[in-house]
Amino acid sequence: MPVLLAGALAANRAGPSAGVAVDPAVPARVVSVVTGAGLPTAAQLRKGLLGLADLPAGYTLFDEDSASTTEVPGSGWCREGTFDRGVPRARAHRVFQHSGGSMIDIEIVATGSRAARDIVRATAAVPTRCPLVEGNYTTKKFSRLPLPELGAPAAGLDEMFQDYVGEWSRYYHVVVASGQVTAIFTEMRGSEQSRDRFLKLVTTGVGRLARIR
Repeated sequence: MPVLLAGALAANRAGPSAGVAVDPAVPARVVSVVTGAGLPTAAQLRKGLLGLADLPAGYTLFDEDSASTTEVPGSGWCREGTFDRGVPRARAHRVFQHSGGSMIDIEIVATGSRAARDIVRATAAVPTRCPLVEGNYTTKKFSRLPLPELGAPAAGLDEMFQDYVGEWSRYYHVVVASGQVTAIFTEMRGSEQSRDRFLKLVTTGVGRLARIR
């Protein structure tokens, strides 16, 4: 799954309003940030993850881990099978499965505040920069996912993915910048019927990010 484009964006730009796509002319790349003093630890990041008690009936815990990551959040959107590498950064990750077959993947990475805003900006540019990505016998089609007001810089993607045997599945992605972290919410094998439920979960999840101290 994603998470997430290396290179450089102009410094000190403010992040976009929640759910509002950025100007397509903005370069869709983000900076790699060195993990250092002042960034949350994995234990602190776990406080920002949703738990089963936060989810409606029908979900079970599928997997979780807090291994550090060197993948730059968002670097895989416009490519097939490659991710940009950076220095290790703290991470918390949890996956839930719904009885209807869909899965919710939540990842929180200590990227630093400027990189978090840049990642949101780059994600919002994806439907313009690479609406169609083909390679390795797969196809990805991206469009913008409208978001509710989240109270933080955020961008949403509606991805249609065709695998190597020709089957299509839908993924909803929401990327949020909250203080020193980047949070990525993904619904795998989603549907138009599950979209509203997913966005309600995202709204709850964004509120929980305030617990990261």
